[in-house]
This record gives sequence, structure tokens and C-alpha cells, in this order.
Amino acid sequence: MKDAKNQTTTFAYDSRNRLLSTTDPLGKIERYTYDGNDNLLTRITPKNETISFAYDAVNQLLSKTLPGSQVTSYLYDLAGNLTTVMDPDSVLTMTYDQAKRLLNVTTAGSPHQPTVSLGYAYDANGNRLTLADGIKTTSYHYDGLNRLTGLGDGVTLPPPTASLVAWWTGDGTAADAQGTNSGILRNGVAFAAGLAGQAFQFDGVDDEIGFTSTVGRFGFQATVDLWIKTTSTRRETIMSDRLTCTVTSPANAASWELQLQPNGTASVAVAGPDAGAGTTFVSGGVATTQRVNDGQWHRLGVVRNGTELRLYRDGQLEGFWNFLNGPPLLTSLPAGGLRIGSGGCGTSPFTGQLDEITMADRAWTVAELQAPRTQEQPVASYVYDALSRRIATTLSNGTQTTYSYDPASQVTNILHQLTATSAQINKADYLYNGVGNRTSLTDRRGSQTFGYDNLDRLTSASHPLLGTPQNFAYDPVGNRTTGGTVVNAGNQLTADTNHTYQYDDNGNLTRKTLLATGNYTQYTYDVENRLTQVQEFAAGNPTAVTTSTYRYDGLGRRIEKVANGQTKRYVYDGEDILLEYDGANTLQAKYTHGPGIDAPIAVTKGADTFFYHQDGLGSVTDLSDAAGATAKSYSYDSYGNILESPGTLEQPYTFTGREFDAESGLSYYRARYYDPASGRFLQQDPGSAGINSARLPRHPLDLVSQYVYAADNPIQLIDSFGNEPQEPGGVGVEACKYYDDVARVNRCKYHPYAREYCENPKQNPCIRSLASAGTISVIRQELIIEDQKARIDRSTEACDRPGCATAEAVTAYHKKVFAAHGIPEWCFPSWWLSARGTGDR
Repeated sequence: MKDAKNQTTTFAYDSRNRLLSTTDPLGKIERYTYDGNDNLLTRITPKNETISFAYDAVNQLLSKTLPGSQVTSYLYDLAGNLTTVMDPDSVLTMTYDQAKRLLNVTTAGSPHQPTVSLGYAYDANGNRLTLADGIKTTSYHYDGLNRLTGLGDGVTLPPPTASLVAWWTGDGTAADAQGTNSGILRNGVAFAAGLAGQAFQFDGVDDEIGFTSTVGRFGFQATVDLWIKTTSTRRETIMSDRLTCTVTSPANAASWELQLQPNGTASVAVAGPDAGAGTTFVSGGVATTQRVNDGQWHRLGVVRNGTELRLYRDGQLEGFWNFLNGPPLLTSLPAGGLRIGSGGCGTSPFTGQLDEITMADRAWTVAELQAPRTQEQPVASYVYDALSRRIATTLSNGTQTTYSYDPASQVTNILHQLTATSAQINKADYLYNGVGNRTSLTDRRGSQTFGYDNLDRLTSASHPLLGTPQNFAYDPVGNRTTGGTVVNAGNQLTADTNHTYQYDDNGNLTRKTLLATGNYTQYTYDVENRLTQVQEFAAGNPTAVTTSTYRYDGLGRRIEKVANGQTKRYVYDGEDILLEYDGANTLQAKYTHGPGIDAPIAVTKGADTFFYHQDGLGSVTDLSDAAGATAKSYSYDSYGNILESPGTLEQPYTFTGREFDAESGLSYYRARYYDPASGRFLQQDPGSAGINSARLPRHPLDLVSQYVYAADNPIQLIDSFGNEPQEPGGVGVEACKYYDDVARVNRCKYHPYAREYCENPKQNPCIRSLASAGTISVIRQELIIEDQKARIDRSTEACDRPGCATAEAVTAYHKKVFAAHGIPEWCFPSWWLSARGTGDR
């Protein structure tokens, strides 16, 4: 197979069409062997190093063995979930629920990672509700379309005892109540009149929660533990300021009510067991209504134990009452075991006044009511438009980011500002050409302009901080030809104006020598081509001036780096760093991330929290402190070189939201490392294959230089995982989140060809050549419209619920869109024409 420079890469296959070897243009050969089930058994690198794989009876990977008997082992549960990954540098254990959702991850048994346990909880739609890291818990909130609308930190979850009836944040939704089963809360909990067992969304009309005594009025036990904030300072009787409605209590019903009044006060009242008569709560022998009305958040505990009712504020007993004594109430209260809410009066007492509510069907002890229970502190909230594009992000330090788009869903403005004063932190204004490439960026430092060739590769870039504009030219496979570059037949950069470069047989950059001095940088890799060491040498001196080392876990994530005498260890939430420790395993930083990948929201170091602000590429441009003042700023050239970074705050995330290693000048892009000085990766493209797969090219048209970053378009594209350029999330990708929503809500599978078109049309050269950016956006929206039509077409129903359609029907509707815009079928992978079985059930 020849590339655009007429350089040949050879692929050899066996009779079962399995890849046996690849030979690159330099004659370097990588070989593969398989077992009878087509599982990869060995991969022999061009350096003649062997990686071996072993499998169980159901073809699950059991071990991976590297030279030197370095073994990574894998264990699974009966459902096929990966439960343990153990390699020489790390041990990970995982547990799952019956829906195969991750419940717990523990790091333990390794000298290169601290012992940490992470816990997860989910709602009925599979959305993450909480992440507990042993330090604090982050909670997540969603709208009816499963879009993330907010994050909060600091909430302490209630004890997971059998008596727990429900728990939720008081943020306007009860969808995150615990103890649920297919949306039905146990122990008879009811949410709002007429909404029991349904969505549990508080709508501001008759909103209340409660559960009924089923054990008799004298044996009934219950506890409500919550945070409450009321503001009224008026001292009125319950008759004049309680909700103006009448609720009848049947005879012999023992009940009580915790209620927020219209004027913002809170009261607790009880109804006795005799014909519905009741009494106000008694404190110190005086018949008054207990109020918490200083405008501050307080933790309120109300405990019912038989005929006795006790009220605690901030863990201290405020008063108690026995139903068998005391004068009657002037109005009747509703029957039932416990009720919180409006009492049928048409108003909602929840939003902004109640928080972190726990209900238990047991009388808690004083110790349980005094146990630490922190209240959730909001971190970020999100607002979307009708196309699911994010239009606003509000952070808890009083800053807000707004987003504007053109008709093609291209972001045209990102504005970071202080909410209270509208003072600008930074901005990003974008202009585009006819095929969707950014031609201009204006931020607080001034304007930048960009030019491109007919393959969408960046050819020119100006910047206010650069005296001379940057200019680039490329060979047919994407290697730069400017700057004195010399490239060999393997597309390896061997020289430029300032440096010479050397590589190993696997294609990894091993030495970079500065021509002016002879000083050089030495790079070392493991057999899987992961960078493990960077050393700086002075010319003629065999002793390294500096040495940095890197380690990875069994999932390929970097878990430790040692540089400049400092050790940093990382604990991950998925692909994002969650916790950062030093060499003594002392916590140094905690990171909070937003929706998508490489979207840090905040970093907490000690007692200080700083908030991230990113541009349309996802590059971090500023960090602000708790008061909204700018603590750190960054400015970059077109390929990500940092031009300035005023401020003393140290944190890792910079260009495109990836980690920058100051000790080496490299950026860590997960699968490999990127050098912004040359605009190239140090290693060849590993592809997107899994841990036990041969590295195959994705498509003949992908035979471009294996070292090129972001298809030579760093203004428009990112490469979060170091293996595939793509458009940043939050622009075109969110418009096609529709397909994921369909999959979750209707338990249907989205169609991969439509999804591919929505996410990465520019990565299919055929599509890119046939459709401009404006047309791509139109097709995206038309795909969704046609998909919706297929799902309401009664003749194409495929299951017993609305929204499911046959794969053939959805395919037919989608094909109308492609045909109307002249996109031929051969532009898509072969499964585009054989969607049967890949669509809805």
C-alpha cells in the first residue's frame, strides 16, 4: 500500500484474513500470531521484543506478559466485568451493580500509588449521581434530557443502613433519591400529590414528600435529617402564618408535619391520635412554634419515636413533645406518618431552602444526628439551548462563561466574566471560512489570523505576542517542509533548523540534539512504546543533568512522575486525574471535571480552590480564585507553545486541556507525548485498538505521517487520547448527543454511521471533500429530524414502547439526508449498508 509520497507499507495476512505482519517504508517489521479463536497471542515488535497474551475459555484477556517477565493480569466477575488489573506498578480492583455500572474502584498494593477507594452511584437512566473519593463527595444533577446541569462538592452521604428510605439533594429534583428500584421508592415514599412512583420532579405545585406509618401510631419510628435555611424574623403564631389551606385529618390518625411557611420560616407541628386534634411543638413548657429564621444554613433533625417527637438543631436538642399531652392545634394536620412540603397549598418549599434531605424509617440516635454531615456546595451549573449546545456555565466563585453559535453550530463567541459586575476575564471571538476552518481569534491580547491550504492544513498564523507570523508548508503526507526540516522515508523528522533527531526501531524518538551546543535530550520507552524516562545531557558529559521518570497502571494511565526531585502520584476518575499526591502519599490537589473529556472545572490545593476557563479549543486560558480574581493566565501559539504564563499557581492543564510537563517541555496526550516545538508526537500513532489488539490502520486514506498532530490543523482539531484528531466537544458533538439520549431513554442503540458523521465528519476524507462546514451542520440537524420521524412512524415500530424503530427504517430515513446532499454510500464504512442488527431492537 503506497501513501501520497509513493512510500510503501506492506501488510501480510493468513488464510483467515488475520494480519500477520506490517512492514513500514524503512523495512521495520512487526509480526503477530493468533490462537484458534482469533485472539492475538503474540506481538513481536520491530525491536524483536515479544508481548504475549493469554485468554480464558470465553476469550477474556487473562494476562499480558512483557520481556523480563513483567506480567499484567486481569480478573473478571461472572457477568464479564473487569474486576482486577494488576501490573508491576499498580493494583486496581473494581465492583459493579447488576446493570454492569461501576460502583467502586480501589487502588492498593503498589508502592507507586496511594490506597484510595472511589464510590459511584447512578440514577435510573445510568447518569452518575455521586462520586465519593474518601475526602468528599461530588454530586451531579441532570435535566429531563439527561444533560448535566450542575455539580456540587462536599456532600456527605447518609449511612447506607437498611432503615434508609430516601436521600436527595434539595435542588428541585428528587431523581437522585437512594433506595430506588426501577424508579419506585421503597417503604411507601410518595413524591408530590399524584406523582408517586413517577419522575419525582418537583414542579412547584403541591410539592411534598412523605411516607405513611404502617406499624400503628404508637409504634411508628421515623427520622428526617436535612439542611434548612429560612430568612423571616417575624414571630407569629402558626395560625396566622401557616399555609392558607385546609387539610382534613381522619379520626385516630397520628401524624406530624415539618413545614416551611410562605414568609420563609420553618415550623414543626404534630397531630395527636384523637380525632385529628393536634398541638404545636412545645419547647420549655411553652406552646410555641419552633423556628429557624436567621438566614443561615442549619442542620435540622426531627425524630419520631412512638408517641414522642424530638427536634434537634445542629446536633443539639431544641425540645420534645409527647402526643399524649398538650393543648390541641387550632387547625387540623394531614394524616400519615411523616410529611414535608406544602401540604397541598400549591407552593414549593424546596428549592433554595432545603438541602441534603435524608429520611429513615427508624429513630436515629443522638450520635447519628451529631455525626458529620456536610452540605453540598455548588461548583458549576450548565444551561443548554434547544440543540443541546451549552450556552452558559456558571461557577461557584461568581464567574460565568457564555457561548454563542452561528447557524452552522460553530462557536463564535466565548465570554468569561464576573457575574456581579460583568467585568471581563477573557473572551474568544471566532470567524470561519467556507469550509469551517477558524480564520480569526480575538481575545483580550488582541487578534490572531489563520490561513489554510486546500487540505485544511494550517499554513499561516499571527499572534500579538509573536513579532513574526508563523508560516507552514507540508509534504503530501503532512510532514512540515518549512523550518529546515528533513524527514526520512518513515516520516521521521531527522533534522530542522535547530536540532537533529534519532529514533529506535519501533519508531520512537530517542534523542534530540541542539545543534548550537551539542546538548541533547535522551528519551527512553518500555516495550509498549510508553515514555518512561527523559534525561538532559550536556555535550561531552555522560552524566545526566536532570532525569524524569514516568510510570503507568494496567489501563495505560500515567500514575506517577518524578521530576526535579519531586514525586507526583495520580488517582483517576476514568481518564481524568481526580487526586494528586506527593511521594509520601500526602494529598496535594483535588480536581473536579465537567462533562466531556479534558474539561477541568476546579482544582483545590490546601484550603484554596481555583477555577478553570477554557477557549473554543479547550485550552486553559485563565484560572480564577475563590473571589473571581485571575490567579494564572496562559497564551499559546498555533501549535501550543506557551508564550506567556503570568501567575505563580502551579497546575498541569494547558493547551487543549492536556497536561504539560514543564520538566521536558512535552504535553501528555495519554497514548503518547506531544512536542509543541516541532508540532509532532514523539511516538507513532498507536491507533485506537484495545490492549490485546494488533495495530491496524483505520483506512487506506489514513496512511499519512504517523507523527502529525491534529491533521496539521491545531486551530480546529484536538487529539485528547493521542490516537485520533477530532473536533472539540461542546461544539458539533453536543448537537448529536441526541443519539445517546435515544439509546438511554428507549434502550435502543444509536446508529454508528450517523453518530460518526455527527462527531467527526472531517476525519472521513471523502465527507470532508464533499461537504462544507455549513453543509455538515445542516446534515447533522437533518439526521436528527429524520431519525425522529422514523421513531414516530407507527409502521416501523420495533418494540412495545414509543421511540423504537427497526434498523432498516431508521437507515432509510437517514439515507434520504445523505442522498439529498450528494454524499455517496461509499463514503462510509461497509457497515453503513448493513445496519441490520446494529440499530434499534
